[in-house]
Parts: sequence; C-alpha cells; structure tokens
Amino acid sequence: MGVSAGKLDRRIVLRRPSLTRDAQNRPITTWDTVGPVWASWRRATANERLASAQVTAQVTDIFEVHWSSRVKDIDPSCEVEFRGTVYDLVEATEIGYREGMLIRANARVDQP
Repeated sequence: MGVSAGKLDRRIVLRRPSLTRDAQNRPITTWDTVGPVWASWRRATANERLASAQVTAQVTDIFEVHWSSRVKDIDPSCEVEFRGTVYDLVEATEIGYREGMLIRANARVDQP
C-alpha cells in the first residue's frame, strides 16, 4: 500500500549536503535544495521515539512523500525543513517498490 495523495497536505523542503571549498581551500558544507515536496506529517508515537534514542529535548516526526527521482537518494545526511523548523534525518526508507519514502526526522526543541 503506497502513499495516499489525499494525505499529502503539508509542504516540506528537503536539502542535501554539498561540499565546496573556500578561498583557502578549506571544506565548507552547503545545502542544495532538493525542492519543496508534498508530504504527510505525524508526530512519532512513544515507541517510535524510543527507537530514535533521544538524548536531548527533541521531537521526532514522521513524513511520507511520493517516491520520485528527486527523493530517491534522500538519506540521513540530509535535512528537512517544516514549519520553519530544521530537522535532522534519522531514517529514509522506501515504501513498497517506488511508491513512497518514509522519512523519520528529529528536531531540537530546547533551543529558541
């Protein structure tokens, strides 16, 4: 069972890290936007939170998106922005065979 288009009612921005060099040839990480995509969103359950091994004040949210060539390479090195909050990816798993992607991500909530 894939991702239902009717449930994709939130916009998220996915970003991939990209390594560049400054004038002194030092590595600098910048973020390439994969693009805004439609997603479903839900807060993780207590069991899902335990599985993410929280050590600081944070929230774990689950996003599901349609599979596409833009999101096929999303992995834990990437980040998600949702409602102005930047999340670190914990997991990106294909749903079915090219039906969707499940993205589990953490955001710190103990900082302003």
